[in-house]
Amino acid sequence: MRTSEPNKVSRFDVLLSNRSFQLSLGLYSFVGLFWIVGTLLVPHGPEDIHDQFVLTRPNSQFLLGTDHLGRDQFSRLASAIPYAIAMSGAGVLIGALFGSVLGISAAYIGRTYEKTIVILTNVLLGLPSIMLAILVVGVLGPGRTKTILAVSLIYIPEFARLGRSLTGHLKSSGFVIASRLMGHGPVWILRLHIISNFRPSFFVLVAISLSTSLLSITALSFLGLGVVPPETDLGNMLSLSLEYVSLAPWLFLGPSAIIVILVVAANFLGDSLSKTVDARQTV
Repeated sequence: MRTSEPNKVSRFDVLLSNRSFQLSLGLYSFVGLFWIVGTLLVPHGPEDIHDQFVLTRPNSQFLLGTDHLGRDQFSRLASAIPYAIAMSGAGVLIGALFGSVLGISAAYIGRTYEKTIVILTNVLLGLPSIMLAILVVGVLGPGRTKTILAVSLIYIPEFARLGRSLTGHLKSSGFVIASRLMGHGPVWILRLHIISNFRPSFFVLVAISLSTSLLSITALSFLGLGVVPPETDLGNMLSLSLEYVSLAPWLFLGPSAIIVILVVAANFLGDSLSKTVDARQTV
């Protein structure tokens, strides 16, 4: 009968005890509660127009006021939240997966293929990320899917560099050399040794990148290049609010607060995962 080791702490236990993770969970819970209230309990839909309540201040009927068309700001913010989280997550994951495959394969194959990947990675890293996204959106056009693809391109070189660096280090490690001498093939070594050791760093960088992905998507929509009206997005809501900032400052405060909360929550999440990985490596 197997007994558990009393001194062994699981990665999940380390994560739960981390203060940054607790703060991140609290912030995401608040955003989730905001979305539930704005979606299920607020009687006004995000696209319902109330001509008699144009630019109405926050009150018992409209908790966060209304915009220039009389639309409820609370429900509009709530409807934009899941898109903001999903788009930022999808943008990072697509770029992360493509970049990781390129980086790992480059280090593992080597030769001309690796040199080509290194050159392309350095070129993309040399360009300002937001300018790269603007260039892609300018070619593809606005829209949610195209914005996600544009933002994903930002993270391909970052994850390619990470994958190549870690794989190059692991290739020369003793356990990989021993596995190769035992007759294990490339697929076995990649799955058992390379990918399994790359995974913690992969998820840490994904979590850290969520905040910059959200800011990039918001910036594109703010400039009118990402998600455009009538689709609801935090960026275009923020852009619209600037036209009425002196008459209706609540239009600016709502999207700004949600963006700040989501960015801080993502940063706390990335910090907690990074500390968890470091703690497990020292156990």
